[in-house]
Amino acid sequence: MTVVRAQTYTDREAHDERSLERRVSKRWIKPLVSTAILLCITASTYWLGAPTTLSIGGGIALILFGMLWPAMWIASLLSPRVFRFVKPQHKPEYKTSVRPHITILAPARNEEPVAERLVAQFLGQDYDNWTLVVIANNCTDNTAEVARRAAADDPRIEVIEATFENGVKADALNLALKDATGDVVLELDSDNQVPSDLLSKIAKAFSDPEVMAVQTQIRAYNAMDSLLAAFQDLEFLVYSEVWNRGRAALGLGSSIGGTGFAARTYVLKELGGWTRDLVEDFEMHTRLVAHGIHVTYLPWAWVFDEKPVSWSALVRQRKRWIRGHLEIAARRSAGRDALGIVDQFYLYSPVFVAIAMSLLAMGYLSLVFPYTIRGYSYFSPWFWLGSLGLMIAALGTTVVRARDFKLVPLIPPYLLFFTFHWMVVFCGAVFPVSWAHSKTEHGVESERGVLPWIGVDGSASARMLGVVLAISIAWMSPLVHGLSQAPSPFEAPVLQAGRSIATAMAGASVLEKTVQGTVRDPYDRPLEDARVVVTSTGGAVYTTQTNADGRFLLANIGQGSYTIEIGKSGYQTASTSFEMPNDYGVWVSATLASGSSGVVVIPLPY
Repeated sequence: MTVVRAQTYTDREAHDERSLERRVSKRWIKPLVSTAILLCITASTYWLGAPTTLSIGGGIALILFGMLWPAMWIASLLSPRVFRFVKPQHKPEYKTSVRPHITILAPARNEEPVAERLVAQFLGQDYDNWTLVVIANNCTDNTAEVARRAAADDPRIEVIEATFENGVKADALNLALKDATGDVVLELDSDNQVPSDLLSKIAKAFSDPEVMAVQTQIRAYNAMDSLLAAFQDLEFLVYSEVWNRGRAALGLGSSIGGTGFAARTYVLKELGGWTRDLVEDFEMHTRLVAHGIHVTYLPWAWVFDEKPVSWSALVRQRKRWIRGHLEIAARRSAGRDALGIVDQFYLYSPVFVAIAMSLLAMGYLSLVFPYTIRGYSYFSPWFWLGSLGLMIAALGTTVVRARDFKLVPLIPPYLLFFTFHWMVVFCGAVFPVSWAHSKTEHGVESERGVLPWIGVDGSASARMLGVVLAISIAWMSPLVHGLSQAPSPFEAPVLQAGRSIATAMAGASVLEKTVQGTVRDPYDRPLEDARVVVTSTGGAVYTTQTNADGRFLLANIGQGSYTIEIGKSGYQTASTSFEMPNDYGVWVSATLASGSSGVVVIPLPY
């Protein structure tokens, strides 16, 4: 079917003077905002110090990024419609059909085990106006022969054998797109499984002339073959039903997941097809956003993908994802084609993971070397616990809404263990990766034993599993320690005291049976000559004053219950109670507020 259109997107934008004027008038906004942020960072570093600046800046970034997913979750719950679309700013003129011709592009690199299944499932579709193009891309097996044999001379199935130097998935897609003549192009992976009504649902969506592109829900068909695959099934359920549904509810358009993506043929050709980026799907998403083309989310259409079932394969795949995100971020952060705030957060999600890791490292340094990093303020454990509860609620409601109750037991280990593999992936992404390096292996069987079922199929997978487990424990230990030391969130003590890890590590040193710490003002400056009074329940009184660094030390404090009071002229007095153990010291960190503004508390680092 021939597609008739009046102008291309590029022509329309070039001749739309009002749109161009709006872009010009807003060019000063981003430089101004960037300059203001740089000035704030500089001033904070000068007055508060680099550690406090990193803590505050990183905390703000994490809070904003952390609020994004709950916002999408709430939006997905409140959406009154199955899906929602926003009309493009420039509506093209074209003819459409209630039965559009769909061209399915299926790149295949050494997919002989799944080639026959790929062809058979389209021969069984309840929609017949389609063409399947299987592109055997640099194959060294019999993928092309198996696909031709399965096609049984059906004219709707075309098999192309192609050889590219350092070929990637985009090369195969663009080769087939060049000769595509249908109304709609559907991108699939050769190892996908699709229901028999997939094409009819996509055709129904494109019968609406205002729908330019769609993204189906993506799930894992091999979720029962491995615990690791089951975690990914839950992850992609959240990606589809929280992220994409939430974006659709807010009128932002769906993201693209690399498979189950369909668009009008002329749109893809005008955009120039796919690029050779490591994450060509997300790069395509950024160009669609830049051109104002809305991607409609189809929650009632499914594509089932094959997920990696070993830790080594998972990390290889996601190293490519992370590195690809960062490469695109370098091009899409500023300028005329910069993305909106929500897409910027999504684009820079690997960076937020790195910030979280940096804050964690500083938290441990402040515990082990309390005088090394001054001004560090870590989040309250109740903040982390509340965030964890919010995520459990989001995942729980998503699973219940999808009626996939077998995923419910996976929610706690998913949050407390699986998600931390992203830290390993981020560190590994500094090394070059390629498409071939991250290819999913086929033919996994669940009967191979317990170790393969949890994703360990060799020494590489065992090492990856060990690293992820170690990071998970390391991340959770400050939370557990903080909850054991911190008071109830419903209390409001003016000062906190607890066992110091530095003191505990000192063993039989002079740091035993000491009360020590720092006193600072609300601007994080040390307070000299602040009076420190420690009183036992038996009436014994120990007093000292802080030095020029705001530090104090009281030695030879026996085991028992005590109260500590810290004050200085012109500042409010802080006091609290604590228990002195027999073989450890106590570390105190307090901030005194001046005037009537109330006492500011810095919790014990954990």
